[in-house]
Amino acid sequence: MSLTNFSHLLALLPDARISICIFYKSLVVRTLDDNQKLITLIGTLLALFLCKSVDACVFYNCMFIFFWRCNMKKKAWILGFLGAGMLSLALVQSAGAGFIQGTRVRTEHPSPFHVAVSPDGGQLALSNQSGHSVTFVDARSRKVTGEVPVQVQPESSVYTLDGRSLIVCNAESDTVSVIDVGNKAVVKTIKVGDWPCSVKLSKDGSKAYVCCSGSMWNTVDIIDTAMNSKIGEIRTTDYGPRDIAISPDGKTAAVILDTTGKINRGVDFVDLASGRVIEHRNIYQSCNLRGVEYTPDGAYVLVTMEQP
Repeated sequence: MSLTNFSHLLALLPDARISICIFYKSLVVRTLDDNQKLITLIGTLLALFLCKSVDACVFYNCMFIFFWRCNMKKKAWILGFLGAGMLSLALVQSAGAGFIQGTRVRTEHPSPFHVAVSPDGGQLALSNQSGHSVTFVDARSRKVTGEVPVQVQPESSVYTLDGRSLIVCNAESDTVSVIDVGNKAVVKTIKVGDWPCSVKLSKDGSKAYVCCSGSMWNTVDIIDTAMNSKIGEIRTTDYGPRDIAISPDGKTAAVILDTTGKINRGVDFVDLASGRVIEHRNIYQSCNLRGVEYTPDGAYVLVTMEQP
């Protein structure tokens, strides 16, 4: 096998860092012939696929080079794999969702989908989408303090300003659950529009705005947080209100419309005092609008989206 073909094989590797490491290694171990270089390539691929980590594969190459330069050529392979394996194990133990400052918090139910933070920052509420429950976690001790069953497919939640209640959107049930945080119990279930998926509080905390994002639905329902009841709704200009943001002065809301089948999706700006849309802005060539937020000065709104 020629060195040129060897270089072509390097280009097929899934990460440039690996190719650079192997190229450097080929310079360090330049006494090897092309067949032996091919063996080092096979070793690198084994490190990649057995350790399931690009970082572990790069670490393997670094270990190989180090021990080769230390005249430990016979042990370079074994020690390289050992180091890569240890790094891979460390990565598995420390990566992925479900960690709080390096500590995994396990819930009794699957698929934590959304997290809400209490006003004092001391508690987290995890909406378990396919577990149909909310898990409460003490943010300081990082321990689960309670699990409350709600209705089907909770996708979002928000604490009231006093931290005593949690308002949960149950998307598939078309309801909102109100949880007494202290007693860890549902105290009210409120019927809302199709597929409630996002909820935000007004600036004074007296109202909760629930986006109902059904493909043929165009309302943001308004919940009185003192009465725990629906008191009105905002009609959007198109279907699929997905998320809402409240302006810093509390007077205006921005509602993103993820209307199924439209190429140009958009944002409605709503006067909260009257509940009427005062402006609509198209986002051209957009789809999968998911989140919206105002900048601190209220001059802009930021929207997450996909461009097809």
